[in-house]
Formats: sequence, structure tokens, C-alpha cells
Amino acid sequence: MNTHQKMLDRRMNMPSVLTLPTERQQIIRQILVEEYKVIDNKAFHSPTGRHKVSMMEIPGDIADREASWNSWLANHALEGDRLSPTEYPALSKEDEKSLFLRFNLCRWHVARIRKQMLRRPMHMVMAEEILDWYDRSKELENAACVCNYGLVFAVLKRKFPRTPPGIGDELFATGLDRVRNAVICFDIARGFKFSTYGWRAVQKGISRDLIKYNKCHSRFTNNFDPNLERGVMDASIEIQEDLDYMHFVMEHNSADLSDMEQRVIDMRFGLSTNDRPMTLKEVGAIVRLTKERVRQIQNQALEKMHAQF
Repeated sequence: MNTHQKMLDRRMNMPSVLTLPTERQQIIRQILVEEYKVIDNKAFHSPTGRHKVSMMEIPGDIADREASWNSWLANHALEGDRLSPTEYPALSKEDEKSLFLRFNLCRWHVARIRKQMLRRPMHMVMAEEILDWYDRSKELENAACVCNYGLVFAVLKRKFPRTPPGIGDELFATGLDRVRNAVICFDIARGFKFSTYGWRAVQKGISRDLIKYNKCHSRFTNNFDPNLERGVMDASIEIQEDLDYMHFVMEHNSADLSDMEQRVIDMRFGLSTNDRPMTLKEVGAIVRLTKERVRQIQNQALEKMHAQF
């Protein structure tokens, strides 16, 4: 364990921090350990500028947009359906500017407090403040994503109209991830709209996925590899070992999964009843979440389990 990790562990084990719920402690640890990207703006460096940005109004129909998307995603397959489900217009330039400036201001505050935490002992006020700004940033991040999900449909329809059958959901999920990454990296101060930046990011991500798919498909349809046949038994053994390990982690909750994470992993892999694994859509219908949200929860849980392993 290096010096930085030891210092971080000492600070995370301070009594003031340990009183926080485990999930909130993990958020703070994640902020401190991982690189935290911030899009700076000169307005953030003066109290007047920060106040002006914080008072900017964001679109009032964000909740309606999100509800519309969530309802559509929960009830539609993507194969063959490439049209955006909502009738909401794109954000105006002023609305987009307000939304991204407020979002970047929240992340700027998180980075500011993060810097303090890495330099001096952590106390409860500091922990609560960074979590408050983090929550605000996530709320605005989701709002920016919801307002730009239509980019994914537009890219799929115009640039990839004839994708291979069976991978529509995966390509759409890749597009959503690219939108989220683009939201975090987008600098509204440069003067162009997010759609210009986000389009390229989504198209690039989907193109990479299709290249990987085509390479894999070509190999398995055109090349026979006897080593693959001999490896089937070994692969089956490894899969069973992985399932046994997942049973153990779920039984003892040694990875400290939340109740929702346990439910999602249980249903996705059919652990408790040994039934067939459920699809993202089936799990989403049970827990009343979108397929994309179920996918995010699943990935978070698997990361925790992998770290424990």
C-alpha cells in the first residue's frame, strides 16, 4: 500500500466520516481516488460570478423529459425502432448555457473541496459539503443527458441504419455512455452547441463497438480454432467457479452491496432460485427502473464484487 493510499485510509477512518452511511463514504472515497475532471470558467473564481451562475434558470420541463424517456425505454425494444420517443424540442442556446454552467459550477465546488480534503484532516462539515455539491452535480448531469438522449437515436438512424440484428440495445447503451462522458467534458464557453460535440462522441463510440463486433463475428464464422473446442470444458469450470463466488458474496454481502444492487445481481444471474438469468428489461419491470439504470446498478455491483475478489 503506497503512502497516498495510507493517508486516504486514515482520513476515511476518522470518526466524523465513519458516521456517514457506507454508500456516502464510498462516494467520497471515489471522488478522492479517481481523477476528477472539471471544466473551469472564469466566472467561477469570483463570488459575484458564482452567484450569477447559481441563479441561472434551467429548463422547467426536465422532469417531464426524463419521465417520457424512462417510460419509452421501459417499453420499447431498440431493434428496428430508431426514432426518438419524445416530441420535446432541443434546448435553446441560452437554456443549454445555463444548464452546463450550473453543472460545471457544481463540479468546480466538488474539485475545490476535494483539494482541501487531500491536504488537511477531514471533518463532517467538509464531508457534507462535498456530498451536497456532488448530489447537485449528478442531478444536473442527468438533466443534461436526458435533454440530449435524442442524439443517440439520430446517430443510429443516420449513420448506422443497417446494424447487425441483436445488438441494438448494446449500441444504444454505448451511445448513452458516450453522451454522459461528453456532458462531463463539454465546455460551453467555447461557443458551440453540445449536439456538435456530442454527435462526434456518440458516433465514435458506436463505430468502435461495431468494429469489435465485426472482428469477433468474422473470426467465429470464418475460422475454426480447435483450441476453442478444447477450452470449452475449462471455460465451463471457470464459469461455475465464478457463480459459486457470486453465491458466497451475496450470502455474506462481503462486497457491501446495497439492497438494490443485491436484487439486480440476483435476478440478472438467477442466483437465489437457480432460474434462468433475467434480461435488463425484465429486471427493470420488477424494480420499476429503466434498462439503462438497471445496467448501471449491475455494473456498480460487479465492480464492488471484483474489488472484493
